[in-house]
Amino acid sequence: MIETQTLPSWWAGSERKIMAVHPYYYQSSLLLNFEDASATTFTDISPTPKTPTVNGNAVNSATQFKSGAKSLALDGSGDWLEYAQHADFDFGTGAFRIRVWWRPTSVGAGQRIVGYNKASAANNAETCWGISQSAAGKVLGEFYDSTNGLLRTLTGSTTLVVDTWYQIEYARSATGDVSLRLTGVTDATTTNYPGSVGAVAGRVLNVGRYHALTLNYANGFIDGLEILKGTAGETGNYTPSSELFEVMPPGTGTAAVTIPFPTAVGYGGGLVDASIPAPTISAAAGG
Repeated sequence: MIETQTLPSWWAGSERKIMAVHPYYYQSSLLLNFEDASATTFTDISPTPKTPTVNGNAVNSATQFKSGAKSLALDGSGDWLEYAQHADFDFGTGAFRIRVWWRPTSVGAGQRIVGYNKASAANNAETCWGISQSAAGKVLGEFYDSTNGLLRTLTGSTTLVVDTWYQIEYARSATGDVSLRLTGVTDATTTNYPGSVGAVAGRVLNVGRYHALTLNYANGFIDGLEILKGTAGETGNYTPSSELFEVMPPGTGTAAVTIPFPTAVGYGGGLVDASIPAPTISAAAGG
């Protein structure tokens, strides 16, 4: 279940906007709402915020959006966000989830929505993982299994329609079951791929492009991008949320604390009355 709350009055815009407290916030490697006031600023609200290199005309745009009032607009010609190599994107043999809202402007050519690979990947071993839209208009999730030296792919059955929002989810459970869902519904048969996800040297995370040798620029709009490491999130089919991500608030708890009694020391001379204030103990934990 997702906890929601109304945004404070300083939030710009006439619409009432709702934010969802992210249930897997502390497993988040990247959380992008694409709501920044600056068209070329992309704030990551994950526990380890990352800043991209903005390429071409990649911008936050109010032209289309699935959550909030903006999304990342890409025109399919030299526009993408690039993030430096980071351990948060190295999944190893563990669970992971990549989930994103995607609205294609065109279908008929291969388009990379998000992926982690060598900046100029020459072969499968130099690709780590990614989500694409195939030339046939199907969603494709893939990762390189470095344990067995194989590119593991999962292709959806639905043909995407232009100018339509879809939530794409590509995930692997802790036991190695890989799934592909489209707007919360299974779109490809779950397959068991427990190998280690590749981590080639010189890798970068691209949003909206494959790599320098195979461009495959995305032509459309991206919203609500999340990357999780260590969890596959929800299981089975579900109704996806289009609410904005929110930072998980600190947890609360109780603890027993023993405070020693004060010690009184007496000296000869005059008498003094003294009041000792009661101690106050505060504690905080979390982000």
